[in-house]
Amino acid sequence: DEYLPSIAEHLQIFNALGFEPIQYAHIAPMQKMDGDSKRKISKRKDPEANVTFYIEEGYPVDSVREYLLTVANSNFEEWRKNNPTANNEDFVVTTDKMSISGALFDLPKLNDVSKNVQIVETSDMPDVNNGNFILAAHSGNSYVSYFKDLYLLNKGDYAYVTYQGVKYVYKITNIYLQVKTGQIGIYRDNNKTTLTLVTCTKDDEAHQTIYIAELISKNI
Repeated sequence: DEYLPSIAEHLQIFNALGFEPIQYAHIAPMQKMDGDSKRKISKRKDPEANVTFYIEEGYPVDSVREYLLTVANSNFEEWRKNNPTANNEDFVVTTDKMSISGALFDLPKLNDVSKNVQIVETSDMPDVNNGNFILAAHSGNSYVSYFKDLYLLNKGDYAYVTYQGVKYVYKITNIYLQVKTGQIGIYRDNNKTTLTLVTCTKDDEAHQTIYIAELISKNI
């Protein structure tokens, strides 16, 4: 709202310079719950207003995109149901589907969108010495298939995890297949800090592929 009074000045500058004025749209600010009331999200006070928050917390990029599109346009969820395998970049954002009262940013809902990448219950977090950080996600063609490109990994390739502001660098040391039984057999060196990635095997509904990577460095 604080930008509305300055629009007239902007238009005067365009006219004075002989430039064609751009089109302006008044978009209500995004809000969040603060106790029992709503308030505008502050880029100074609220971490969710900063891109680094999502990187440090490990949110998948596509999860954040999917959620922000549900916040931006009221028709995105219906579009997604009708286009389950489409890239979210194909969705056209329009001002007439934006909230006039200010959309509500709901972190639990973002977490729900992000649940398609799971930290396995028996997993250690990356900062545990000699621990094993285990992530599982879908492969395939769905928009929630965040591990659909894992089949491109080879031994010797690198994987990166950012956790609590620290970047962990792993090197793939083993790749193997297992029959899907609802359980994961993990074969790793217990004297090393590792990352395990689990997903469906490409073009093979009966198997899952496990990628083992060993920590080689971490950067603050």
